[in-house]
Amino acid sequence: IVGGFVFGIGMMLANGCASRHLVLAGTGNLRAWAVFALFAVTAWGTRSGPLAPLREAIAGAWRTSAEHAHGLGLVGHGAATGMAVGLVLLGPGRWFAWRGQRSVTRIGSALAVGLVIAAGWYLTTGLSRHSFDPTPVESTAFTAPAAHVVAMLSGVGEVPLGFDTGFVPAVLLGALLAAAVSNEFRLQWFASAVSATRYGAGAVMMGFGGVLAIGCSVGGVANAALMISASLLALGAMWVGGLVAESILRSDWSAARESYEGATTPGAQPSARSLPFWNSVIAMVR
Repeated sequence: IVGGFVFGIGMMLANGCASRHLVLAGTGNLRAWAVFALFAVTAWGTRSGPLAPLREAIAGAWRTSAEHAHGLGLVGHGAATGMAVGLVLLGPGRWFAWRGQRSVTRIGSALAVGLVIAAGWYLTTGLSRHSFDPTPVESTAFTAPAAHVVAMLSGVGEVPLGFDTGFVPAVLLGALLAAAVSNEFRLQWFASAVSATRYGAGAVMMGFGGVLAIGCSVGGVANAALMISASLLALGAMWVGGLVAESILRSDWSAARESYEGATTPGAQPSARSLPFWNSVIAMVR
């Protein structure tokens, strides 16, 4: 819960989760390169680096037994119930897509992402059954794979090649090809030092929170597909953290705009509401 909440706040500060920045990096967005790199280094530091003791202290505050890990197991149901729940949730999903006036392309892309998650579980399960070496069963994620890539590039420890270490460069390559085909490759950078600070803080929070929550937003969805109770709680905490951060950012921006307009309008009285320095910084970035 704590990790998900921290990740949700970081996601709003960085204007998108780690997966979004990795995709944007493939379009030439240098800002996204910096954010994902900082996210990856923080994830590595949280897993096995200097931030590991802090993570263990927070994670050790509340532990659940392994028998409570599977949500369907808690109520005595199996895979058939999970499939039924997924089909039922398609109804609200279609309603939200219709209400948001999403295009067919966006809906199809969302379905494709869901199929990639399912394919990840299916393919790694098959590989684990036919491999002589121990092979983990896993699916799409960005937190642990990003940390593993950092460990491989820095030469810290031995990280075997596998699904997770190949996933990050594969997504980057796919985004690069898509940007080239659609002529969307553009070099971009931070608008100001304040903007870079905000994005950097968000990247650090996502890296730390993602490890603590055992997955980022995409990894949480992949685990939630198996009805893992911890991931379901983490996703809810990410949503709450994102809402809290968004409401603070929006309110501070509105207050800053009112104060600015009042100060620049001839004959207008200054706004009675004064903004603390940090709120003003957030408002200007917003």
